[in-house]
This record gives sequence, C-alpha cells and structure tokens, in this order.
Amino acid sequence: MVANWQQAGNCYKTLDTKLGNLVTLLRPFVPATRLGDITGDVLPARPKVNEAHRLPFRDNQLRQLLNVLALPDVQPDDFRLFCLMLMTGARREEICQLTAADCGYADGVASVTIADQRQTGMGTTAIKNTDSARVLPLRLNAVPGLADWFTAR
Repeated sequence: MVANWQQAGNCYKTLDTKLGNLVTLLRPFVPATRLGDITGDVLPARPKVNEAHRLPFRDNQLRQLLNVLALPDVQPDDFRLFCLMLMTGARREEICQLTAADCGYADGVASVTIADQRQTGMGTTAIKNTDSARVLPLRLNAVPGLADWFTAR
C-alpha cells in the first residue's frame, strides 16, 4: 500500500498523515498492541527538514472559521469540540477520545485531562506518547454556551 502511495508521488508527510488516519479509523476495532503491527516500519526515516514554527490564526482567519462553524448545518456539539481544540491546542485524536470522566472541575476551574490507560489505569484512550499526558484548564466563558455544554457532559 505504501509503495503505491509513493509511486503516486506522495511525500513523507502525506504518507505519514495517511497512515495516521488509517490508525485512527482502526483504533476502535484493533487492540492498541496490534496497531504497531499494522503500520509497522513501513515509512522510510523522516528526512530532517527545517520546518517553520506554526503561526497562530490571524483574526480574519479565526473569524472565518467561526462563521463556518455557525452555519445551521453544523451540529452544536461539533462547534463546541472545535472550540475545545482551539482553546487547548489538543490533537484531533485527543479531543475525539475524550469522555465525561476526562472533563471536570478542580478548585473551581474547568479542565480537560488528556491521558491514556497508562496514566489512568482505565479506558481505551491512547495518546501520542506518555509525555503528551496533561491537564488543560479551560476558559469556559470565552465561548457563549460552552459552560452549559461542558457542565452537561
């Protein structure tokens, strides 16, 4: 499969993204210990590239994203999850794996816990690596309706 992608002219980053998407799709159906077997060492070593630092959204870009998310066909939960991604900087997979047990209040501050079964001893959540485990405080008043939505979960 990877050979076909390479023949089609895909670069390392594209192949890595496609394999990551494949793992995301398979995660609910395949034990975590087998996911490494599926992807294996199929990619060549990533070439060292001086990548530019990521820049924050400009005001007009953020406004455009929020306008799209405010369209009537966008589900309210999808909007709130996107806001959590913006507020926390969490990865797509991390946000999608959150459960009610990961959301809560500590000392009156709303927070989301990004951790997996290695740290919590429960669930099936998997994160990129053990250093990715963290507790992220939230400013629920930053988005109208987010506090009620969060509390309901």
